[in-house]
Amino acid sequence: MPAVQEIRVTYRKYDGALHWNHGAQLLGEDRHGVWVGVGPTIPVFRGAEAFGPPEAPFVILMPHEAWWTAMFNAAPHRTALPPIYNQYTRMAAQSRAASRAEPRSASSKGS
Repeated sequence: MPAVQEIRVTYRKYDGALHWNHGAQLLGEDRHGVWVGVGPTIPVFRGAEAFGPPEAPFVILMPHEAWWTAMFNAAPHRTALPPIYNQYTRMAAQSRAASRAEPRSASSKGS
């Protein structure tokens, strides 16, 4: 099973000053962009100051050709998406798990 790829997410203000920054796990990439996940134990910083762990896990979408990012919060965060939207996170996790599974041999296909 491949190791989870840890990355660093760094937001800067218009003047270049350090703003929100934290670790994240690379979830994958699709036609919408690159997806990363932040769990409830990941330290989050505002500038150099520790802000604490997030209220709840969240997913960030970094579009391929855009200046913005989108954040999708899980419950119980006050801005959590309805459960239907959380299906994307589950589907992405299932897809990653399936891609990590060893390929079946030709003789076991269709059984």
